[in-house]
Amino acid sequence: MDVRADTTELDGCSEEECRACVSLAKALVSAAAGVIAGAKPAALFTLRPDVAVCPGVARSALCAFSRYLRSRSVEVTGISWVHGRFAVLVWRPDMVGAVLCDPERMAFLRAHGLPVEGPHRLVGEAARRLARYYRSRSETAPKEAPSKAPFPHEIGLILGYPLEDVMGFVEGRKETCRGLWRAYGDADAARERFARLAKQEAQCRHSFERGAAFGALLA
Repeated sequence: MDVRADTTELDGCSEEECRACVSLAKALVSAAAGVIAGAKPAALFTLRPDVAVCPGVARSALCAFSRYLRSRSVEVTGISWVHGRFAVLVWRPDMVGAVLCDPERMAFLRAHGLPVEGPHRLVGEAARRLARYYRSRSETAPKEAPSKAPFPHEIGLILGYPLEDVMGFVEGRKETCRGLWRAYGDADAARERFARLAKQEAQCRHSFERGAAFGALLA
């Protein structure tokens, strides 16, 4: 996909369509650089609609990116609207599948009621839990609702967090250090993970800012 940070024209696209594609590419690189670079299995974030682009054009751009990313083995799963933003999960089926190849991580997911028969079923259920969480916090949620849906922290494994860190957070243990996420094991090893991932994400974003096409960033 030949979309760059400074693109002003795209073949076959109107000015508004081009603006929508550039805006979406920037959002994806900003929020999901680790997934784009192949450094982590998934990223969860929210997109704010571009006020200069009509909703129909924005949806078309998102569908185009979704088709392109799928051809490069990356999936885009829409979750829910919340406070004027759209929650999105960008993920790599092969890397989520690798999570399911580890007996301990698979046992943890199964214990929390998540399906472990394949990456698409796992992410599908994770998306449903996230949708319940976001819907319970939207402006349209019933005021008389007895309680808010809890955030499904068990999906941290899908987002690439180590099992010990996901378990530590869920069980309320004392953290050993904090970086891109909260760590509960060896602090030095955690800092190395933070630094390695931060470097890979920064390289991806820097390449895009320096003129690399969006498609060239995909690992």
